[in-house]
Amino acid sequence: MKIEPKTITSTKTKAKRLAALETLRELLLLLVAIQRNAIERMQYSDRDAILHIHEQRLSIYDRFMKLFVCSFEELEKELSKKQPGGAPRNKHRDLAFNILTANYIETEKILTAKALSKQVIDRLTNQQRAEENLDPFSPRIAGEVITEFKILLSTRQIDWN
Repeated sequence: MKIEPKTITSTKTKAKRLAALETLRELLLLLVAIQRNAIERMQYSDRDAILHIHEQRLSIYDRFMKLFVCSFEELEKELSKKQPGGAPRNKHRDLAFNILTANYIETEKILTAKALSKQVIDRLTNQQRAEENLDPFSPRIAGEVITEFKILLSTRQIDWN
């Protein structure tokens, strides 16, 4: 009894995740059906047959545990994979964080995204005068660095190490 997804998956990663989840679901449904069948058989059996059915149920349960473990591992592997793509991390984020930290220590104020962006570009211009292709450091990226910095400030100082 397999249920088809309502929509076509957009990526191979999603398809693999759904397949791993579906495998786990099918194993659970099969185990429940087998156990239900065994319980129904016990209602119409004598004492010796009931003991034999109990042994079969435990044996089946033990066999399914190996399948469940493998299925869970496969699902975990698929869920832990990251989606491919996305922009690479800006290589000047660490410099921005250092500038922001130094400024905060001196003034106890957090720079704005525009000011941080300008300071990073100024520092890079001084370091790389001969280079024509200077990687931009946008206010959007500066804002992300500021957000990370604020999160760090909100944690306890013990956790800073």
